Amino acid sequence: MDSGIPVPSQAPRKIVKLNETLINQIAAGEVVERPASALKELVENSLDAGARRIEIVLKEGGMEELTVIDNGHGMEADDLILSVERHATSKISKASDLEAIGTFGFRGEALSSISSVSEIEIKSRTASGSQGNQLVMRYGSLIDDLKPVGVAVGTTITVKNLFQKIPARQKFLRSAGTEFSHCARVIKEMALGNPQVGFYLHHQGRLVHSYAPGTRADRLDSILRWEWKPLRVSEQADGVTVDAFLSPPHLLQDRGELLLFINGRSVRNKSLTAAIRNTFLSTLGSHHEPSGVVFLEIRPDWVDVNVHPQKLEVRVLRQEAIYQWLTASVRKALAQNPGVREFAPSPAELKVTEPTLPFAAPSRSQYSFFAPPPTTAPLLTEGLRYLGQFKASYLVCEDSEGLVLFDQHALHEKLFFEKLEAQHHTGFKIQALLVPKILHLARELEPLLAEQKGNLLEMGFEIEAFGDGDIAVKTRPDILPENEIERVLNEVLQAILRQEPAKKEPFSPVRSILATIACHSVVRSNQSLSDLQAHELLQGLGKLEEGWTCPHGRPVLFRIRFQTIEKYFERK
Repeated sequence: MDSGIPVPSQAPRKIVKLNETLINQIAAGEVVERPASALKELVENSLDAGARRIEIVLKEGGMEELTVIDNGHGMEADDLILSVERHATSKISKASDLEAIGTFGFRGEALSSISSVSEIEIKSRTASGSQGNQLVMRYGSLIDDLKPVGVAVGTTITVKNLFQKIPARQKFLRSAGTEFSHCARVIKEMALGNPQVGFYLHHQGRLVHSYAPGTRADRLDSILRWEWKPLRVSEQADGVTVDAFLSPPHLLQDRGELLLFINGRSVRNKSLTAAIRNTFLSTLGSHHEPSGVVFLEIRPDWVDVNVHPQKLEVRVLRQEAIYQWLTASVRKALAQNPGVREFAPSPAELKVTEPTLPFAAPSRSQYSFFAPPPTTAPLLTEGLRYLGQFKASYLVCEDSEGLVLFDQHALHEKLFFEKLEAQHHTGFKIQALLVPKILHLARELEPLLAEQKGNLLEMGFEIEAFGDGDIAVKTRPDILPENEIERVLNEVLQAILRQEPAKKEPFSPVRSILATIACHSVVRSNQSLSDLQAHELLQGLGKLEEGWTCPHGRPVLFRIRFQTIEKYFERK
């Protein structure tokens, strides 16, 4: 019987040296994941060439055609030929250069990787040249010699039919709308980090986004269009500068988005973003997740950008010291805000103040949601006994095998999600809004919204364009409170955008919508529950149909067996 597990052939294969084209295609898998990653590499090259105007033209989300036009320094004929060679670069020349990288690119891999998985045409001219030169390659092979061509000073690169001859990679690309949204996000982040440069993004023959050169504050306003005045954090220390624009203390939200830029580069660094998040939560309390943009300038020799194939993550020298300094900087800015005292009660006040909860202190007349209050710790599903709540987030229980900890949010989310799935099959009740709710979505989400309009309508959201990137929501599913509409729609579209092209499981937009609604309709972490409320939640265990993970894949429970406890205490 075929088990599906590959079995080595009887005759061992000989080791062979791969040809250069195949080597480049394998390397491209690390650098070029989708049109957006190719676009990122090309725009970084334009910035390194000193461009002050960058025009991007896409067809079918960049899958059919992607063109980047800049007015940078351009390339001479010899440099143009070398530019598509692997590990050929003008940005470093010796090992010590890696210790203080001051450019966006440096490996010399981008053009060789892109040209190995697409058809590419490069036109370039320097200011000293009377004409430019053109180079054409198809899937790693040079087509003809360089040709003279009339072109403006700068470089124009056109990439066509990305992955068309590599079906193993092409099959993981998403729809044109999704791929365009990824491209739009890349340009948004590049534009935020480089306000002195003009960016102009076209799709399907239409100018979609236009970011004129200006100040950092102007660029933030034109791209993000916040409905609140940001809290500004500006501090300087030896080797480090921060300029952050953060959500104000009065803004209540359970999820935020922090964009981090280090030396103009959009990067991920969990420790440094955690410094801001933890300071907000420790100073202002729960439900104050920060949003905003953080610009850090750090000595180049303190930053290692050579740790990720796409340069999305960085390592920072003296990171712990910078974490502490960043924490102090944010705390100082919060302390100078007169409204912070309203959100940061003293420890003494916290001891006597009962937190306001969606379930808080129900009266006997409100017990319709709950079973009658038990007088003793009740036995629950299959011998499970509730013992208490830990850290206002976990329900501690025991059964015949040992201790069981339930994540209260994940458990309630799973229970509610399965209820929503059952309702979806029979049809949701729809609530019309007396006044349509006008919402603003991030620009890169606009094509996704149009693409998912049918699925959203099926869920009860009737949505129409309202002009200037705004939308009007006319109906909502009855199960979703009106004040959660904007957050749910944003998170649903962001979830679709985050889907990786290499993910094997099929992605269901409807499931994502249901999961997001469930997430925002249930008990939260850091929410105290009475024994009665915990009991009612645990009674739902018998209704679960499958698995022990929530719709987002997080575990619902953690078990510590009695034998493990006895072994630890040397009882056995």
